[in-house]
Amino acid sequence: MKQLFKSTCLILLLPTFCLAAKESLLGLCEKADTSSYVTKQNHVDLDSAELANVVSYASVFSGDIFTADNDDGLSGSLTINLSPSKFASIYAENKTLDVAHSTYHDNKAKQLMNIANDYLDVVKLLKLRKSLAFEEKISTSNFDKSQNEFKAGIVSRSEMLSWENRYNLAKSKLIDNDVKIYDKIQSIYRQTGIIPKEIKTFSNKKPVNISLSSDSKLKMGVLLAPVTKKHTPSYLDAMKKKWDAAKINSYSSSLSSAFPEINFTLSSNKTDMSYTLSINATNISSALATYQSEKTARLNYLKKQRENHAKTVFLAKKLAQQKNKITVAVSSYKNSIEAYKAANADYKAGKTTQLSLFNAINGVTSQRTNLINAQADLLKEYISLSYEMGHLNVNSIELINNLLISSEEIP
Repeated sequence: MKQLFKSTCLILLLPTFCLAAKESLLGLCEKADTSSYVTKQNHVDLDSAELANVVSYASVFSGDIFTADNDDGLSGSLTINLSPSKFASIYAENKTLDVAHSTYHDNKAKQLMNIANDYLDVVKLLKLRKSLAFEEKISTSNFDKSQNEFKAGIVSRSEMLSWENRYNLAKSKLIDNDVKIYDKIQSIYRQTGIIPKEIKTFSNKKPVNISLSSDSKLKMGVLLAPVTKKHTPSYLDAMKKKWDAAKINSYSSSLSSAFPEINFTLSSNKTDMSYTLSINATNISSALATYQSEKTARLNYLKKQRENHAKTVFLAKKLAQQKNKITVAVSSYKNSIEAYKAANADYKAGKTTQLSLFNAINGVTSQRTNLINAQADLLKEYISLSYEMGHLNVNSIELINNLLISSEEIP
């Protein structure tokens, strides 16, 4: 009982990231929604935009509503700006708030995409690590064997040194790969506050596959896109609303030059309506400047709209090609394993050269790397396509998460 109590206390005292021994992609994304400083900053920015919108409405009113002094006692006045330009500027502020909301949703989608890409990079590097570890193991074994054979006078010193160089190169590649893993884990920690000790990965025995079908079912090893209809992504929606706000600002600036400012004043002494019309170089130049800003916002939106269309079209085509690439990579990987087994047997029997065995080992590593990259790239391109089509959300991440059916420890 005492041991159980001690173990329970130890677990409770551990920091949060230590408890995340095995962390899924979906789990990290869900935690980021509450623990990420990027998310918190998004909330602050949205609150600031909403406050600015309230202030724009309050700008219609001016004056001291209540004042008190020894002579006059309690008094007050309120001036209401009824100018068309003022109401147009408030409408523009509403559009600016809409931009903030779209930007908020876009930042959430970007965060999901960044975490998913980093996670899949770790998956790719962990899978690659197995290939590099295999290469190091084979090189170490042959280097040790060549040392013994050199001492026995069976092989030359140059052959022994060749295996030593091969061993050093394999070890160096493994170390470099581990450094890349740590960099990606650091990036995940910055975004989520979690340091995973184990990562869920895809299995080479059941290669991932994606079909852009209207069917929304999920089968083992096959990811079916939840929707095929394109929605407007949040970043493009934000740019459209920026253009709308710029058009209204231009309209408001023109109104201030062409129509008088109308103020209605209420006070304890009198009620007054005043009109002020100012036509000067400042007003005209301001109207021209806002018109130019509107044209710039329009061009920026149309440019992004075309880019978005191109990305959605060609990402879909790349996905189709990536699927074919996986099929080819699976076949090539299996062939490379058979070629290595044959070359290793021939080398032991003295039927082939050291170079042939080198090439066979390289072939296994190379073909396995191609298969790993093809699968990871397929998932990353699916994420990019989902983002560009306006569909990237936690549900999209969950579909990908369900394809990661194996697991690898972080070295």
